[in-house]
Amino acid sequence: MLNILHQRRRHLAALVGILLIPFTAYSRSPAEPEPFPVVRLADHLYKIEADGNSVIASVGPDGFLLCDVVKERLTPRLRANIRELGGTTVRLIINTHWHTDHTGGNLLFGKEALIIAHENVRQRLSEDKYLKFWDESHPAYPPHALPDVVFRERMTVHFNGETIDLIYLPPGHTDGDVVVHFREANVLHVGDCMFSNGFPAIDFETGGSVAGFADALDRIAELMPPDVRIVTGHGPDVTMAELREYARMVRASLRSVCEAMARGLDAAAMQRSGLLSEWAAYGHGYFSREDWIDLIYQSLLHENPKTGPGG
Repeated sequence: MLNILHQRRRHLAALVGILLIPFTAYSRSPAEPEPFPVVRLADHLYKIEADGNSVIASVGPDGFLLCDVVKERLTPRLRANIRELGGTTVRLIINTHWHTDHTGGNLLFGKEALIIAHENVRQRLSEDKYLKFWDESHPAYPPHALPDVVFRERMTVHFNGETIDLIYLPPGHTDGDVVVHFREANVLHVGDCMFSNGFPAIDFETGGSVAGFADALDRIAELMPPDVRIVTGHGPDVTMAELREYARMVRASLRSVCEAMARGLDAAAMQRSGLLSEWAAYGHGYFSREDWIDLIYQSLLHENPKTGPGG
């Protein structure tokens, strides 16, 4: 199947001598967008710090691979990174889940690259969506921006001398979350299965759940080497110990909100009571303690409307 799809999407040229080209060898014209900051993870592997998102790039004789992309409006800057790293086109894209800050670049790069994702990602991107909790509308992607190759449980890709494992996790952040392990470099991209910059987002309207989010973190800890370098979708890299502590926070938060709901409290009452104050340090990211309480509360109501006060 891959060979058939490669015939459909032949990229323009193989990359030559990528590993020997330092960043300073690239000369940018004044009119060209500024590339994002780049951190080297291994000889052939880079993390592109793209306006709050983490994109992993594999660069080598097989071409250019991107694990996650960026919002559509930021793709010119990501294209500048590709040139800076010695590339011209993108051959492969891996989407860790469907959210547009991780897939928007499909709209540009999907014209040249093969896109791989979980089967639920293709389904989500194929349909118009309105997310009531987030008050966001998301139109369906055109065919060229949809994943070409999908899988259900697990998939392995060999690229630039790296064995790359794509592993589907229990629905947590969404129902299409995968983690991507670059075995030889021992680098793991967990997408939005962890927000190392604060409390997480749970997209319960597209299959996510708080309990599933914690389950996914536990699954990562079970599957991965203890010394793996963990790249998160948002925020700095973390260790396995930090991931385990994050899972503990998620489970404890869920338990506290469930207990408060059983006592008849709504989200506003929980917020006023100081619930989850022991986890306030996580409130420095996108969401405050109050936001996190409301998100858990609304997620539980979505799963079972009868769990709310008066239900």
